[in-house]
Amino acid sequence: MKIQDLADSLFSSRASIESKIQKAKPTLNRYGIAIKTMGHEGLVMDGTSKQKRKFAADLLYKFWNTQNDELAVDEEVLANIIEKSLLEKIIKITDEFIADSKLKFTDYEKESLIIHLAISLSRISEKNEFRNFETEGIINKETLYLVQKLENEFKIKIPIAEKYYLDIHIRSVKAGMNEEISTNYNSELSEFLEKNIEDYDQDLLNGLVLHLTPAIKRINLGLSIRNPLKDEVKKNFVRAYEEALKLSNTIHGKYDVRFDDDEVSYIALHFQAYFEREKSIFSVYLVCSSGLGTAQLLKQRILQNFPNQLEVLKVLSNNEYQNLSKDEVKKADLVIATINTIERDVPLIVVTPFLDISAVGEIKNGLRKISHRNKRFRMRNLINFNNIIIKNERVTFEDAVTEVSKIAENSKISKADLKKSILEREEISSTFYDEVGLPHATKEHINQSAVFVFISPKGIYKGREKVNILFFLFLTDDAKPFINDFYEVLNEIVTNKTKIKKIVKATTKSQVIYELESREKEGSENE
Repeated sequence: MKIQDLADSLFSSRASIESKIQKAKPTLNRYGIAIKTMGHEGLVMDGTSKQKRKFAADLLYKFWNTQNDELAVDEEVLANIIEKSLLEKIIKITDEFIADSKLKFTDYEKESLIIHLAISLSRISEKNEFRNFETEGIINKETLYLVQKLENEFKIKIPIAEKYYLDIHIRSVKAGMNEEISTNYNSELSEFLEKNIEDYDQDLLNGLVLHLTPAIKRINLGLSIRNPLKDEVKKNFVRAYEEALKLSNTIHGKYDVRFDDDEVSYIALHFQAYFEREKSIFSVYLVCSSGLGTAQLLKQRILQNFPNQLEVLKVLSNNEYQNLSKDEVKKADLVIATINTIERDVPLIVVTPFLDISAVGEIKNGLRKISHRNKRFRMRNLINFNNIIIKNERVTFEDAVTEVSKIAENSKISKADLKKSILEREEISSTFYDEVGLPHATKEHINQSAVFVFISPKGIYKGREKVNILFFLFLTDDAKPFINDFYEVLNEIVTNKTKIKKIVKATTKSQVIYELESREKEGSENE
């Protein structure tokens, strides 16, 4: 299109259009797209279809999340890819479909569906539909209903491959509503996850399969999503984000797709939900005089009242319980018995097999005591005076990494290539949040778990990013027994602005240790 023709169609001046094109060029460059002048033909947008689709998807997200004048510039570029009228029709059809189907879409799911439909319909109109897309299984009735609405509105025939891909979105939504959805449609991905995730339960696997199946397809098409909670997820769920990042790198090796921070943050939420489930489960032995009838009744009542808190290891007779070895006894957090028996190395609660209200209350109280007793982790377990560095000068991030790596290597905490590991991890995704940075290395580079604290009131700089405290997290398998408690304590520290200010102001290592170990709530200093 010629610049003058574009200016005329928008009732604008040529100079104004040229100015806006120049402003748009840096944004397009980030997607690998260039605006070129082709002699008498005018302007063309030069880039692959995948690059253009990714740009369009990001632009569409901004379309319904931006309420300022900047959007007008983007719409002019968007018109070269997807017509505004098409987008408006898709939004209208999507709203009608959601109301008619009674499906409960999150904002993310709705936006993801609209983006997909906009790109998909444009692709169909260009006769550039999917190739080599696996089509098997039964398509959901809701998907077929949406397909019918689209075909009637746009007077088109949607290819079978497009229907199956659209069905992935609907499967994901229905799964979020806890409907009975089989995940066998991607058994290959499920098996891959089982082999590449160290700790998991079935809920985590199911959630990841349902999330990743459309995500991998979508990214292959150049479509992206935005996670408005990305920064909060990275800051508050450090362990979950790292697990998600590790998994995303593994997926990249197999499926040749690369997840950005927004995508990884969504994956992290699945891991965090798993960690929350994991830390709330207590193991129990059930004991009665016979080990059968009354104990089985008790077991059913226990599972009804504590479905996500208690795991019954065994149902035992009193004789069987007393003959357990000390190591076997210690596998349980609690023993619940229907008879008076000798208390051994774990707490004992005696109840009736009918588990009345008072017995339920007694068990809840016992679990609270156990939870409090188990929280023995202290930051001093991982930090000593040699691990604390206080500087009263401006420092670069790389200089801080160099100094910490040298101490860790000399003290045999890490292997010789620690600095390289930290910097490579930081290149993937920044660990700087507000005043705090949480750099770390993979466990393959760590000999012994430790945390280093690097403080500079005048700032630690990485490009344009600045923090005042770095917590270097060097964790390996020896931290597993207290890993949940560690991250809980760490989260309390990094999200407490009052505490962070006090640590930044500390002039001695003893003051730093004191502030790290004190558990007061945020005070009036928190801004």
